[in-house]
Amino acid sequence: MVTSGDAQQPQQAWRYCGSQIKLWREEAGVSRQELANEAGYDYEYVKSMECGRRRPTLGLLRAADQLCAAKGKLLAAQEFLKPEPFPARSQEFVAIEKDAIAVHSYQPLLIPGLLQTEEYARELISGSCPPLDDETVEERVAARLRRQEALTLRSGVVFSFAIYEAALRAMVGDREVMYRQFQHMLKVGQLRNVPIQVLPVGRASGVAHRAS
Repeated sequence: MVTSGDAQQPQQAWRYCGSQIKLWREEAGVSRQELANEAGYDYEYVKSMECGRRRPTLGLLRAADQLCAAKGKLLAAQEFLKPEPFPARSQEFVAIEKDAIAVHSYQPLLIPGLLQTEEYARELISGSCPPLDDETVEERVAARLRRQEALTLRSGVVFSFAIYEAALRAMVGDREVMYRQFQHMLKVGQLRNVPIQVLPVGRASGVAHRAS
């Protein structure tokens, strides 16, 4: 279970590392705009990282370490700033899911995460608002794919999905992305422990078709 204290830990690390970047930068006589230019970010984005509102990225740490001649002292902070594989709102659910003996999901708007292809997941995650940095996007895509391994590794657990037809019609990426997503769902739906049903638009609730 994720407690409020656990959730605060990343923000404390962000604030501390951000303040260290600012201190090193000011001592070296480097302006925030110069650091932003070197890292390839805009001024306000760097300000947010220095103030601890956003996680200082590896790109910023590298740029700051080089500009401020920190000799690796700033770059060493990357071990404490690794992106969270799941958003805070999902961490408790994911932890519970690992020990579940049955997982039942209904999704009205999007394909469930356990059934998403890598490219479908990347389209969704990279389109998050507020925007995520590239490191966080890649970590969360990888974490979503690792989570899907349970479908085959835990064959004694039932993973049941009911999906409203609108979720299949909502375009994520282009038509090719959606085509490969549908093909993937048809393949996964052949697993004995993964029933997938689609609730058609215009049908009464409870009337569904098995994906096959």
